[in-house]
Amino acid sequence: MKKLKLSLLVVCASFVLSACHHDDDDDTTATGTSTSAQASVRIVHAVPDAPPVNVQLDGVTALSNLNYSTSSGFTNITAGSYDINVEAIVPDGTVSVIQANDVNFAATTRTTLFAVGTADTTDTTQLAALPVAEASAEPAPDEVALRVLHAAPAAGNVDIYITAPGAGLSGATPIDAGYLDSAELSAAVPAGTYQVRITEDGNSTNVIYDSGSVDLSAFAGSKLIIAAINTTNQAETATSAVKLLAVNDTTQLEIPDVDTQAGAKVVHLSPDAGTAVGSVEVFANNAVELIPTFDYGDVVAAANSYALVSEGTYDFDVSPDNDSNSDVPASSFSLTGANLGAGSETTVLAIGYITTTPGFRLITSADENRAYATHARLKVIHGAAAVGDVNVYVAATGSYTANDIESGNGPAALLSNFGFASDSGYVDVNAGSYDVFVQDVASGTVVIAAQNVAVNNGDVISAVAFGPDGDGTPANAGLLLLTN
Repeated sequence: MKKLKLSLLVVCASFVLSACHHDDDDDTTATGTSTSAQASVRIVHAVPDAPPVNVQLDGVTALSNLNYSTSSGFTNITAGSYDINVEAIVPDGTVSVIQANDVNFAATTRTTLFAVGTADTTDTTQLAALPVAEASAEPAPDEVALRVLHAAPAAGNVDIYITAPGAGLSGATPIDAGYLDSAELSAAVPAGTYQVRITEDGNSTNVIYDSGSVDLSAFAGSKLIIAAINTTNQAETATSAVKLLAVNDTTQLEIPDVDTQAGAKVVHLSPDAGTAVGSVEVFANNAVELIPTFDYGDVVAAANSYALVSEGTYDFDVSPDNDSNSDVPASSFSLTGANLGAGSETTVLAIGYITTTPGFRLITSADENRAYATHARLKVIHGAAAVGDVNVYVAATGSYTANDIESGNGPAALLSNFGFASDSGYVDVNAGSYDVFVQDVASGTVVIAAQNVAVNNGDVISAVAFGPDGDGTPANAGLLLLTN
């Protein structure tokens, strides 16, 4: 059962509305308070392929860096009409993606604006700022009032059922919803446990989303908007094209399909494992043989896909390949407590030397594979055991050479003094063709030069520096690209 823990889900994004222009004359203070009547407004980012956004009211930035499936929470503004501009955050700054002029926020009202549609210019689904009313029912302290919204471009016309857990759908009356339709329950309901199922329109046997049992007791006394939105990575979409986003005054919660698993890929980049112990195998939680045979350079499931596993906390062990997890030195090759949540995607990397330093280790990198239609994202992982700290340079193809880097005439470093086993986190990158240079800080030598790396809008790339391989030749080092 999913328990909604509001205390852990307080929204970090907030409005900063000082000096926002509006069409009524009053005495607005620097904190956004006013002697005039106030209205309340919140923004919800529901565009699955758009990057984080800023929101401007009358040309003044009111909200910064709002990410997908996130609500700003309500804030007060002076009642009146505003021009709204939503701008996507891209590598070179920002670009306006949604404009709505003369939007009126009447005194004492509470307005929710969902940013909806897709940012893909080849898609006919238009970007828009969609006003969504709250449920009109006033919940008692032990009730919730619900409005349901279909904001998932991936789904067509659907039926939405809200029932007691396990209740049959035959004979039940659904909410009939097309894209961007919303409807409220006729009255507030007890803040108990429910099951939400979305089915093909007119076919209750074809369930395309199932929440499982969801306990709404933490939302007691609240008005909720429950929106169906797109899933955005392999682990989520393998089960359903949609998930739910529950939003109240200050918080939000994603509710994936009950059968959603976690995604994991494992990468073998230990240069001397083959000569030290031969092929290895990977175990999960001491008993499950996750990968039966694993050699240097292997990626399981693949460089561009994940193996799906049940959500949970995992211990990973690497052993010599003889179908047993009791062998020495298996106890030295362990990763304890890797938390793989439903819908998450994680890369586990075996790096380092078995027989020398830096020593063998298993590390994890949390992957965020939602594709942005506007640009790509890149992170770098230092798994090259033969090299210490490095500088990493990324430049348009052909603009610099390795000699330029070594002589100090290259571009500014993307990463400086980047240590072994480090993970850079994501950097926004425009589509294009790039050369990537990895320079050993100690010697100044370029040890990896990956040229003509093609980057497209929507790509999410992990560039893993590796090598040398078993013969110890630095020239055999390289860059492994893992993608979404």
